Amino acid sequence: MNDSSATIGKNIRVLRHAAGIKTQAQFAQLLEVSQPQVSDWENDRYAGLEQSTLTKISNVLGCSIDVLLAGTETPAANKGKHVVTVQWHVGDVVAKHRRARKLTRTTLAKQAKLPTATVIAVEEQGSIHIDELEAIGAAFGLDARHLMGDIPADLSSKKL
Repeated sequence: MNDSSATIGKNIRVLRHAAGIKTQAQFAQLLEVSQPQVSDWENDRYAGLEQSTLTKISNVLGCSIDVLLAGTETPAANKGKHVVTVQWHVGDVVAKHRRARKLTRTTLAKQAKLPTATVIAVEEQGSIHIDELEAIGAAFGLDARHLMGDIPADLSSKKL
C-alpha cells in the first residue's frame, strides 16, 4: 500500500461524516456493499479501488473522485455553478415536502438524480447548488423558488 491509498480511507471517512452519514452500516447500505467492506476502505485495508467503486463512492458522497483521492476539490468542479448556502429554512422545507410525500432520502435522491448525500446535506446543513435545488424541486413538481421561500436579493437576478 502506498501513501496515496492510505489517505483515501481517511478521506472517505471524513467525507462520509461531512455528508451526514453517521455509520458505516448506513454508508454500506447506500453503496450496496457490506459494512466490513466500508470498514476496510476507511481503515486502508484494501489492495486498491477500481474506478467503478470510486465513482460509486463519490456519487453517494456528492463529491468528485479528486476529493476522494487527494482530499481537495478541483477548481473546475464548481466552475460556473452558483452555490447557495441558506441556513434558514430550505432544508426544513425540503424535509417537509419529502415527508409529506412519504419518500425516503434515498428515493428522493434517485428521483432528483442526485447523490443521497446531497439530499442529506440540504436537509441537515442547508447548503446546495442551484442546479441541485432545481432537481429536487422538479422531483416534487415544484419550482426551486418555492423551496427557497423568499429569495435573497442577491439571487433574484440570477437564473434559476
